[in-house]
Amino acid sequence: MDHNTNLAIAAILMSFLVAFALLFDMCKIGENRNTLGFSPNNALATLVACLFAIFYSSVSSTYVVYMIGDGVSFLTATLYLIMFFKHATVSKRYLIVGVTTLLFLTFGVLLVLHFGFIHDGDMAGKKIVKLTSAYLYAVSASVGFVMPFILAVFEFRGTGRVKSFSWLLSILGMVTCALWIAHTCTGSAVDNFTLIPNAIGLGACAVQFGLWYYFAKIRIQEQENNNQGGINGGGGGLEMN
Repeated sequence: MDHNTNLAIAAILMSFLVAFALLFDMCKIGENRNTLGFSPNNALATLVACLFAIFYSSVSSTYVVYMIGDGVSFLTATLYLIMFFKHATVSKRYLIVGVTTLLFLTFGVLLVLHFGFIHDGDMAGKKIVKLTSAYLYAVSASVGFVMPFILAVFEFRGTGRVKSFSWLLSILGMVTCALWIAHTCTGSAVDNFTLIPNAIGLGACAVQFGLWYYFAKIRIQEQENNNQGGINGGGGGLEMN
């Protein structure tokens, strides 16, 4: 195997790790039997991006290798949304049903147009469908990467803190995006529809890790101050058995 293929395999394996992180959240939702502290937004963005990515890869034979990682991500996002839907409030259920309905209607239209243009031998029309799916994938993937920031804004406005960032997911995301960028840039042709979303994702994950570190330091400092206050207060914060 050449260097480019090795990069693709490494990127796919990292994509598996990122995707399986959703399964841990899914298990927590099932265990708690409620969706408090969880959101369907990131999984919905993943679902949209992966479906259009799979379609784009299927009509671009050069990039079939992407379908493996996208397929696993699509499956895990689907399982997460099923569990979330089961325990969600009515408004969240409407959101999931609305987005997924619009997604599959759009996908169905693209599919019909694609095979219709193939049947008619209309290569120009086929190219338009391919580019449309590529743009939809690039936009939805980029939205998925910045979704944690959108959620963090609401969290910060409500509590003045951000606890939703995960250092592990941020690092896994950075490595995954970097591998896909390297794979794309070392291939026979640079695919901007893969390069640009992953470049956005690399930057977004790096900023997320920085924000996690910043707020983690604040929490540690507050805990140390509280502990110090308990000691200075004559041991009022200590418990003896």
